[in-house]
Amino acid sequence: MKKVLVIRYGGVGDIITTLPVIKSLKESGYSVVLVSNSRYK
Repeated sequence: MKKVLVIRYGGVGDIITTLPVIKSLKESGYSVVLVSNSRYK
């Protein structure tokens, strides 16, 4: 399995705009880990 780490330290809007990219990666067979600010858990 291919793996990718996405690091996103912006606001919640920045994280939301990243979701389509994460979805596309997952559909392509990647295991995705997202790292963000702890306040957005």
